[in-house]
Amino acid sequence: MVSATRKAGRAKIVMGNQTFVLVPEKEYERLVEGNPPPLPPKNSRGNFPAIATTDALIAKGLVRDRKAAGLTQRELARRAGIRVETLNRAERGAVVPDVRTLRKVEKALNTLRRER
Repeated sequence: MVSATRKAGRAKIVMGNQTFVLVPEKEYERLVEGNPPPLPPKNSRGNFPAIATTDALIAKGLVRDRKAAGLTQRELARRAGIRVETLNRAERGAVVPDVRTLRKVEKALNTLRRER
């Protein structure tokens, strides 16, 4: 059995026991490819908060380096030996990856650069 419902810019389709959500293509790409978070706003003295800014810059660096290497999140995660969900969350700034994860990503990117 298949049923469909529509709400504010998205649609749900139920097939059997599974529910699928249709989203606009740009939103799908943002979710799949990850968009780094924006830098936090400056404080009252005109300075960026150090920790939040560092977290955002790590995320932006991951996205920049992955795209410069021409890799998808899935491919970089595979090469680094990490879960694609981990890389996606790190690129969105939802989590700050630990040093071990960052080293795995760096090693994968460096290996790719040497191969080229």
